[in-house]
Amino acid sequence: MPSVGTWRQSREHLLWARMEGCSDSVQGSIKEILKVLDRRKEECDERKVNARQRWRILAKAIKWRFPSVPRFGGFDLVSIRQIALEHPENWNEYKIILGTGYTVNVHRMRPKITAKDLMGFNNTGNICLWPSEEALSYYILENLKDFQDKWVLELGGGMTCLAGLLVAKYGNPYGVHLTDGNNISVDNVRRSLRLNPINCYIKCSNLPWERSRELHPGDESKFDYIFSADCVFFDESRSALVDAIQFFLALEGTALVIAPKRGQTLDLFASEASARGLKCRPMRKYSDIVWMKHLELTMTAQYCEDMHYPILVLVTKI
Repeated sequence: MPSVGTWRQSREHLLWARMEGCSDSVQGSIKEILKVLDRRKEECDERKVNARQRWRILAKAIKWRFPSVPRFGGFDLVSIRQIALEHPENWNEYKIILGTGYTVNVHRMRPKITAKDLMGFNNTGNICLWPSEEALSYYILENLKDFQDKWVLELGGGMTCLAGLLVAKYGNPYGVHLTDGNNISVDNVRRSLRLNPINCYIKCSNLPWERSRELHPGDESKFDYIFSADCVFFDESRSALVDAIQFFLALEGTALVIAPKRGQTLDLFASEASARGLKCRPMRKYSDIVWMKHLELTMTAQYCEDMHYPILVLVTKI
């Protein structure tokens, strides 16, 4: 039976999306979802409804068009330029403005999302490039030498797996494994790999975190670095993320987990990781450039530090 807390968290997540200033069509869809949530709350209190059924209710209301970038579109660290448009292909160049610049070619999803696409594993990171992913990618490029000859895993990389893709192309790692829990995202990342020169071992796969041990028994304690951007919000998946990190991370490895505080959600992740024996070191200022952008944005009306500024948490076993 869904708890009042689960209902409140879903509603708060949608309110945050509204506050981030989505397009009018998305605003209308969110209003409709909020009505559904309010209408269904009492019913959910009276009978058992599992998570899949609850999200099916929401999915029926989320048949929106591909949303525009929120008014707070990020830290302006990544420029996106369309390089080709041939149905059904849609290629774009993502460029990180650092030094002479780093570019990767990314396939972007079709312009419409169906309710069916939203079923199953959470898809909130599959819509556009979020600030946490942008900040993590910049941090990684500032520290590229750390990843040379290392095994790298990205968890919940969404439609781009941008951080892992950049490391694979420029960091000279030994190998990179790009993952997400949604088949559409994984297929999209595989398309992106075709148009980028990669000089290391690389693979891309669907990885629900709760099945990490079952699907990859030979990868225990394998990865020197794990990337995870904006993946700690939902209560129901946070424990599985911690378990996946604990399983895959090498004894002397480091997981780079980055997300805004969003109330207590990031602290809850750190608390759960610590309870499992992992060590967490949060960093507010991890990049001078990202920090400068943050300070500039605090002077604007659309920016809320709690919702938008990504905190980097270094997770280790020792």
